[in-house]
Amino acid sequence: MSKFRRANSKCVINNQNNAPDTRTQIGEDLGITGGICAGMTVSWIVGVVNGYDDATDTGNFAPYFQNVLRFQGAYLQAARRTKLADRSLSTGEFKMRKLSGALAHGCTKLPDTTWKADTVATHIKTNDGMDRWAAYVSILHHAIGVGKSGGKYFIMDPNEGLYCYNKISDIHLDLSQHLKRRIKKKKEKMGDDFAVSIWKTT
Repeated sequence: MSKFRRANSKCVINNQNNAPDTRTQIGEDLGITGGICAGMTVSWIVGVVNGYDDATDTGNFAPYFQNVLRFQGAYLQAARRTKLADRSLSTGEFKMRKLSGALAHGCTKLPDTTWKADTVATHIKTNDGMDRWAAYVSILHHAIGVGKSGGKYFIMDPNEGLYCYNKISDIHLDLSQHLKRRIKKKKEKMGDDFAVSIWKTT
């Protein structure tokens, strides 16, 4: 059963939360191993708030995921790890989600917020009043994107793909359940803080 069963349309992509072979594209190996969910989520946010159609089109999302999100995500992940390896910077001074602020032109970043895990979806539902926005949600060592564009709502999970919803009540339920599953998988108690950063089109 799909983890996002209330979605009206979807593009399911599994086992691709990793860097592509950049040697064939730029002649250089970025040396990125493991997941690149933070970089991919930032790249997706930039696409949504800047109005890139493929970022929210389930029919065209697969090539966008492969050719844009994985490639840009790998670069951002490499930049993040380089900065974190620099002992002159603390981890608190360089957070992946803040890179979106510089890349998303003509957009406004709302203040960073920390919500309890069981209230993230409720807050997003309650505060929905913008035509286009995208949020970086940090969920226990993983990052996903949640957004709105063209009157529809979206969840982009680098481990799962893109899911589109016509009603905010449906994305609210699926997002709430997804967060609970993540907590159970990681054996964390409900109530742990989830960091949320939201950008909107100005």
